[in-house]
Amino acid sequence: MNYMDNISIISNLLGAAFFLLLAVLLLINWRHQLVGALLILCSLISSVWFSFITYNTLSGDIPLIWIKVVETVRDCSWLVFLYVVLKQRPDISISTRFKIMIPFAISFLTLALITLIIFQNKFGNFQLEILNKVSINYIGYLLVALLGLLLVEQLYRSTLPSARWAVKFLCLGIGGIFAYDFFLYSEALLFNRINSDIWFVRGAVNAMCVPLIAVAVARNPQWKMELFVSRHVVYQSTATFVAGVYLMSMAIIGYYIRNFGGTWGSALQIVFIFGASLFLVVFIFSEQMRVRLKVYLAEHFYKNKYDYRQEWLGITRILSENKDDNELYGNIIRAVAKIMNSPGGGIWLEDHTKLYRKTASLSFHENVDEEIHLSPELIELMTSSHAVINLSRYRKQPEVYKKIELPAKLSSYDDIWLMVSLINGDSLLGFLLILRPHTEISFEAEDIDLLTTVGKQIASYIALLQATENLAEARQFEAFNRLSAFVVHDIKNLVAQLSLINTNSIKFRNEPEFIDDTFLTIENSVSKMKRLLANLRKEEILGTQVNQQISVNELLRRVVTIRSVELPVPIIEKMESDLLLTLNKDELESVLEHLVQNAQEATSDDGNVTLSSSLVDNEIRIYVRDNGSGMDDEFIRKRLFRPFDTTKGNAGMGIGVYESRAIVQAMGGRIRVESKVGKGTVFTICLPLTKIKSED
Repeated sequence: MNYMDNISIISNLLGAAFFLLLAVLLLINWRHQLVGALLILCSLISSVWFSFITYNTLSGDIPLIWIKVVETVRDCSWLVFLYVVLKQRPDISISTRFKIMIPFAISFLTLALITLIIFQNKFGNFQLEILNKVSINYIGYLLVALLGLLLVEQLYRSTLPSARWAVKFLCLGIGGIFAYDFFLYSEALLFNRINSDIWFVRGAVNAMCVPLIAVAVARNPQWKMELFVSRHVVYQSTATFVAGVYLMSMAIIGYYIRNFGGTWGSALQIVFIFGASLFLVVFIFSEQMRVRLKVYLAEHFYKNKYDYRQEWLGITRILSENKDDNELYGNIIRAVAKIMNSPGGGIWLEDHTKLYRKTASLSFHENVDEEIHLSPELIELMTSSHAVINLSRYRKQPEVYKKIELPAKLSSYDDIWLMVSLINGDSLLGFLLILRPHTEISFEAEDIDLLTTVGKQIASYIALLQATENLAEARQFEAFNRLSAFVVHDIKNLVAQLSLINTNSIKFRNEPEFIDDTFLTIENSVSKMKRLLANLRKEEILGTQVNQQISVNELLRRVVTIRSVELPVPIIEKMESDLLLTLNKDELESVLEHLVQNAQEATSDDGNVTLSSSLVDNEIRIYVRDNGSGMDDEFIRKRLFRPFDTTKGNAGMGIGVYESRAIVQAMGGRIRVESKVGKGTVFTICLPLTKIKSED
């Protein structure tokens, strides 16, 4: 096997592999449309044909007639595909479709004639005189290639200019196949033989047309073959291909320098190769060249300038992953700058004084004000019609933006390029300033739409972040206010007790029992105030203090003693054998005191207020009963446990029962209420039993 055979094998294998890969990708995405089925068939036949040529080069076992037959079938399939595409395009007139049928019919007659001649030469006795001089096969294939080019030309010319981007690469791909065939058979007809060099690289040339056809498929969703061609893959493949072609070219030039450079050939080759390699490295690491390549591929291979799925996922990932605010705002700038190929920028957010303060920046001017004031007219412009302001255009054509004055610092720096609004609803939360890219790139309506959408997404997230921070702050104030309300309520009760002592001191000051009660009340008040101060210093909320083991019956006796200073005097009606609870004594005592106080206030001086305890299903129940005015069911259901709702007028805060229930619930218990108007009320505190105190 010689050198040219190796080239033929590699070339045809490339053709077979590329067309097979295209057929597989199309088959995976096929949605049962005729155009898609024909394109899959064309790709498979082309792959089979190049496989035949490869196998024949390796073994020579395949008769030449079958290679010609497969080539004829391949040409026929591509012609049918072109005809169907032309026929189905909605923007082509009926008269044009009729004209298309003429070259299509001629093409099929020519293919039929080629097939007839192939088989007649092989199996028939009949010979034409012209066959002894010129191979009519060359004329036939040449005519088919010419008619194929005519169909391609008709497809492109008959498509409306606004829709030609969709068929441009299809025409280039299939047109390239037929154009190379035309060149091959024109040269063969001229010299009455096929040029081996042109024939051997035919597979590689056809393989280069496959990516163009794939791009055309991606641009024509009406074919129901949603073939996705990754921009990243195209960019990497293009860069690799360009680098490979460059290296091969440099190697060839270096070879000629060495062989034809005389005495200095080797030295010149080394210098040339080093310089070429250095240039390639500079090219690879050039940000400007990378940007130009990406922009070129986006403009010429894709309908849209951006891969919106990737851009949106990138922005969403940045907004969802960052927890630290400074890092978040920095990454927002970095993400938007990357979209626009910018080296950096800054973000300004509105504060409570209606100024916009710099929150974060990346490679931005330090001299730009930390605080920027925007005029009401500019804010109106940014929220209504110009969410993105091109500052470069503003400097040249201020009338485009209604000649509204921008802050001096923004218009004085030429490299500040874009001003992107961060709009949430109808309000301007802030704005992004983006620096001009190092490479001059176009800025169009598509860029404005993308930046407007990205700005709204970022603004909605920032608004949510600010709302979360405000909510957390409000919860802190709520907890503080709740604690303050409980403290004020307890202080009010202490003041009421001390006031009662002061009122009764004139009448009972000389009685020993009154003096004993006075000292007991003062001692209790001092103890409660010390506890309140300790709680405030520790910033403790209800139910969080240290627990201790207490006797329920002893606690009831203490509450009765404390509340005996008011009428009616509470009494203990019944107590279960001594029970123990592990909880905060002061908190439970405060609850019982409040319930007894409420019972006393709701009952006449000659009424009854009783306390009792019982053990039911391993649950301690403490009862506070009175025969006072009572409450109706609607009041109990809607108002009793509602904070700041009271029936005592200015004398009450409406926090006591709410506080009591909160304390009991924090202890793992509950409060039940039974009441009837005019007959009295029973409050039941249910707490889990710790243990029963052992009898001596």
